[in-house]
Amino acid sequence: MAIPDFQSLMLPVLKLASEGEIRISEAVERLATEFGLTPDERSHLLPSGRQTTFANRVHWAKSYLGKAGLIELTKRAHFCITDRGRKLLLSPPSRIDIKFLTRFPEFQKFRDFEQELPGLANTTPPPPPPHTDAPRARGKEVEENHGKGSALFRRATSKISEAGKRIAGGWATPPPPPPQNLRLP
Repeated sequence: MAIPDFQSLMLPVLKLASEGEIRISEAVERLATEFGLTPDERSHLLPSGRQTTFANRVHWAKSYLGKAGLIELTKRAHFCITDRGRKLLLSPPSRIDIKFLTRFPEFQKFRDFEQELPGLANTTPPPPPPHTDAPRARGKEVEENHGKGSALFRRATSKISEAGKRIAGGWATPPPPPPQNLRLP
């Protein structure tokens, strides 16, 4: 059997989550057994050589289910089903894929933003003001262009920040507080 694509794994991942909180590595192992993957298929690595293809696809399935609000991250490397996911499994579809997930507004918002990112990277700042010897005119142009550049910068950083929150599944842990009694030599 070929290694299933991530969309084929969405429904099985959701069903596993319905049994209670599960660690992603356990989900990978259980699904590999359920799909009858051979040892070669289980150990097949991505071109980067850092992760197995199957584990990568299970992670993507979990991520997309989370974007649709069907599962939630409970702690590092753990997830569980949400009420929305439970309701869906009361009358389960034959398959969950990207097209199916677009019925959920959160997922649609995620997809819309994902498609907007490449355009944001190609956004160029306003052109520099033309050279002039009049200091007042140049100062006014600089101020105007600075305002345009600042607005562009604020928009870009807002989009990047929003992307980070979405990638993190809508939550992130705050950094640890700095040590209180740190003495430098």
